[in-house]
Amino acid sequence: MIEIRFMQQEDLDAVARIEQETFSQPWSKAGFASSLGREDTLYLSAFSDGELAGYCGLFQVLDEGEITNVAVRKCFRGQKIASLLMEELL
Repeated sequence: MIEIRFMQQEDLDAVARIEQETFSQPWSKAGFASSLGREDTLYLSAFSDGELAGYCGLFQVLDEGEITNVAVRKCFRGQKIASLLMEELL
């Protein structure tokens, strides 16, 4: 079963690893950390059996939002985790 919750500081090491394996120009751990405390951002983490499987982020401006990133670890792809994250975001 997949559990989705707000991203927390303790998720950031795993988030940074997924970011590195997924993107050619990954965000840094510090970049995520500085975004977590902002009121105009929303980051979600998805867990499978206690292991971070993926995450997504959104910047909000008034009544609009911009999805910043969606990533799922390679070993969890094909399980609709990104879809679950996006449904929760919207």
